[in-house]
Formats: sequence, structure tokens, C-alpha cells
Amino acid sequence: MIPHSQPWITESELDAVAEVTRSAMLSSGARGTALEQSLSDLLHKDTTILTGSGSQALFLILKTLEIGPGSEVILPTYVCDKVYHTVRMSGAIPVLCDIGPHWVMTPETVAPLITNHTKAIILVHTFGIKAQTEAFIQLGVPVIEDICQSLGGWSPANFSGQATQWAFGSFHGTKCISGGEGGFASFAFHAQGSRARNLLPQLPLVGRMSDVQSALVLAQLKRYSDFLNQRRKISSRYLRDLPSAWLSPAQNIAGASMFFRFPVHIHSSFTHIQQQYAIQGIAVRRGVDALIHHELGISDSLFPNAAYALENTVSLPILPQLSDEQVQHIIDISHQIYSGL
Repeated sequence: MIPHSQPWITESELDAVAEVTRSAMLSSGARGTALEQSLSDLLHKDTTILTGSGSQALFLILKTLEIGPGSEVILPTYVCDKVYHTVRMSGAIPVLCDIGPHWVMTPETVAPLITNHTKAIILVHTFGIKAQTEAFIQLGVPVIEDICQSLGGWSPANFSGQATQWAFGSFHGTKCISGGEGGFASFAFHAQGSRARNLLPQLPLVGRMSDVQSALVLAQLKRYSDFLNQRRKISSRYLRDLPSAWLSPAQNIAGASMFFRFPVHIHSSFTHIQQQYAIQGIAVRRGVDALIHHELGISDSLFPNAAYALENTVSLPILPQLSDEQVQHIIDISHQIYSGL
């Protein structure tokens, strides 16, 4: 089975973990410090703090900004529900917005929701698609970038995480770079980073990454340009060779995405499509497992783009370690499935 999500682990990662293990210095230490600095350099931030997960990183940023009871935080309904629950855990009120036609939230879907109580916008760069960061900043509300699915990019147009004062990410096993678990919060200014570090002892729910995890992530980060180049290569083949009827939205976001995921619009039953791929040894997934507003019993009429994306988006494997033969198999089977619809 060609997996949909899987870390790219090579001998360099195994050697890095073995070196830490042999040193017997397994908890937070020098590798974690080095990883924090590397991420700060990558994202043009003053301070990065490693945490136990991406959700914990978001929680740390919210607390650093003193966002809590009475505060409203805008986020998309088309997102991992952990983002929603983290906002709730902070005591703030989550306010859900729709996405635009290309899977990411837009200033037009967010601006009408801003009130005097809005204290932050969580800007999610879904699937590696860079949203209109600069336009969101112009809305005059603190923008926290969720780069869990969009670490870095291969050009300034699709490089997320650099323009805002706050960004957070994840090293879960399904993310751009994996430590198994773990996350990070990045702050543009030293005063913010210092405040966040001082808050850590008061936040028992925010853990730390071990040096074993940090070594694993550092080894991947050192060859991250290879990850991105492979994604660019595979996405170029997909954009050229997949059924054209599925490609219009993906073509429209090609210049703004580092293609952590390769989404297509199938205009058909997702369950049927997923089963057809599985028969041929290919794992595909929905863009997101569920919409937050569905869990809250809110009508799709307020979120038409998200509702359409949930039912019509298929995420194809675009792992950087895929062989040319595997990529061609995915393309061939896609045509076979499309011709049978």
C-alpha cells in the first residue's frame, strides 16, 4: 500500500538518534536548543520554544498574548479540531469562518466576523497553501500563523511563517517533519519570547520535546530542501498528468503552495473514490476528517465552501520519498478511476 502520510526517515536520522542515545542525555538539552535556533532562523523570528505538541504551542502563544475569557479568536471550520479545542481550553471564544474556494481562509471570509472582542486570527495555511498573510495583517488584529502543514516553502510566494509576529507548528508523525510528537511556538520579538519562557512553569499542560525527538527533527531539517524539491517535482508531474477535470483548484494554488498535500476536487462520492484507490494499493484521504461547525450542529449555509470541500476533496499521496514508479502508478490509477465515473 502506498501510504498517504509517512515520515521520511533515512540513515542520517537513525545515526542522529543513536548518537543521542549513546550519550545518555535524553531529556531536553543541546539538540533542543539547536533546533529552536534553526527554526528561529528559518522563520525570521527572535525566539522559538519547543513544546510537547502543536496544540501546546498554540496554547502558549494565546497565554503569552493574554487571550482568555471574553476574548474572541477567529479560525476556520475547515481545520483540525485540536485548534478549536485549544482555543476553548484557553478560555477564549472560538469564532468560525468559512474558507475560500481553494481550501484556505481569506480576508473576505474573516473580516465580517471581527468585533471589538476579537483578539486574534489563527491563519491556517492548509495543505501547505500560503494564505494571504499580508492582507490578514492589514485587518488590524494579531495574526497567529498555523504552519503545522506548511513549514517553509520553495519560493517567497509560498513561504509561510515569516511575516507575522507569532507562528506555531507540529512535529506529529503526519506533518512536514516528524519527531513522532512535538511542536514549537515562534515569536518575532525578544520580549514576547521571554514572557513565554517565564510562563512555562505556570502552564503544566505545556510539555517539552526531548533531545531524542529534537535530534530526529534536526536531521530532517538539515535536508529539508530535499523534501521541498521532491514535493515540487511530484506536484509538477501531477499538475501535468492527472485528469484535467480534477485539477482546476490545484492549478490555481500552484504558485502559493509547497504541496504538503496534493488536493483535487473529484465531484463524486469520496467513499467510492477512496475504495477504488485502496483496491489498487493507494491510500487517499479527505482534506480534513470533519468540519468543526458540524460538531457544533451549525448549518452548512454559513460555510458553503468548507462543506463543498469536505465532500469533494481527495488528498493524494505526495510523500517526498515516493519513487517515480509509485508516482506514475498513482497517476495511472487516477485516470482509470476518473474514466469509470
